[in-house]
Amino acid sequence: MFRLKAPRSQMSMGGLTAGAVKCLKARSIVDHGVLDTLQAALTNKKNNRLRAAACVAVECLSLVLANVFEPFALKLLKDIMLKIGDKVKEVQAVAEPAFAALMTNLSAHGIYAVMPVFGECLCSRQVGRVNR
Repeated sequence: MFRLKAPRSQMSMGGLTAGAVKCLKARSIVDHGVLDTLQAALTNKKNNRLRAAACVAVECLSLVLANVFEPFALKLLKDIMLKIGDKVKEVQAVAEPAFAALMTNLSAHGIYAVMPVFGECLCSRQVGRVNR
C-alpha cells in the first residue's frame, strides 16, 4: 500500500480523481481534460491552494495508475519540478512527494526521456529560489 504525505482534504480529492481515472481507463485523462486542468492548476500563479492540490492529484494519479500514467507524467514533470522551488512552503511540501511518486514509476525509456527536462529545470532560475 502506498502512503501520501498531504492533508486529508487534498488526499481525498486526489484519491477520488485517481480512482475515477482507474475505473474509466487511462485514456479518460485526455478525453475528460484532466491533464489540461492539472497543467492549468500547476501554472496558476495566484492560487497557492490550487497549485498544492494539483501536486497532490498528480501524486495520487502516479501512485494509483503506476506505469500507465508514465506518458502523462512526462508532460507534467517540468511543472512539478518547478513547484519544488515555489515561494510557498505548502506547495513545496506537496511537490516533493509528487515528484518522488512520478520518478518511482518511470521505466528506463521514461528516465531517458526526462533527462532534457532535468537539465532545463536545473538551469532555470525558479528552482534555485528555494528558501531553506
